[in-house]
Amino acid sequence: MNCVEPIKIKSKARFSGMEYYDFPWYIQDILLGSALGDGHFVCRTFNSNCSVKLSHSLKQEDYLRWKANILRSYFGGSVYQSARDEVLRMIRYDTRVHKELTAFYFDLYKKKDGEVGGKLNPRLKWLNRMTALGLMVWYFDDGHLRHDRRLSIHTEGLTHRGVLKCQQHLEQAWNLNPRVERRSVKEGREDQYIIIIKASESQRFLEIILPLMPKECKSMLYKVGMVYKNTKFQQRWISKLVELSPFTEEEIAKYYRTKLSGDEFAKVFDSRSGSV
Repeated sequence: MNCVEPIKIKSKARFSGMEYYDFPWYIQDILLGSALGDGHFVCRTFNSNCSVKLSHSLKQEDYLRWKANILRSYFGGSVYQSARDEVLRMIRYDTRVHKELTAFYFDLYKKKDGEVGGKLNPRLKWLNRMTALGLMVWYFDDGHLRHDRRLSIHTEGLTHRGVLKCQQHLEQAWNLNPRVERRSVKEGREDQYIIIIKASESQRFLEIILPLMPKECKSMLYKVGMVYKNTKFQQRWISKLVELSPFTEEEIAKYYRTKLSGDEFAKVFDSRSGSV
């Protein structure tokens, strides 16, 4: 593997971090987080093996390549851009088909009657296998840090029941109290839902995943870079980023130059170091 194995931050769930397949826990976590997020698992026929397809905007290329570099060591595949992707400014990674991905796919998409459906079927028994790494991938794939510092996680690929299972997992495994918000959709379409983590808990959520942020993924700072009007609160959060994330104060300051006014930036950073 081309990267250092991430630290294992377990949830309260008994089976958090346990390996259920012939690959390490961190591969399992990246696959689980990707399944909940932007990952697409493909089985072309009932008897064929499966592959995984990941796609992100070019702005998140470093994040996609981080995932691809880890997954490729077990499942092969390549990072690429089609002519259409160049226009859309997208980049993709596809694994090769693999029998272990097939077992994983059937665990995630199997219904109660044993049939395999087109939508992910979240169940607590596999949600509770995730560590904070899977939580980070899920949030980085489909999460959004709002201006009011609430966090939203989009769940368009899940049924309402599946969203409620995810809500239950966040409550029981991570001591969070998220709510489920219904999105307005066009008539005739299925209802869609978003998981909302309130501002009073968003900092705690981010503190769980910050120690796992890959240093290669500087583009993802916008997912954790909370902005406060109060200078003291802003300084405290920047101190937390410096303490928990792999980024230097200079790197964090470079991000905040685009988020704070000149006066706000000076108040926050000049008082911290006098030189940033």
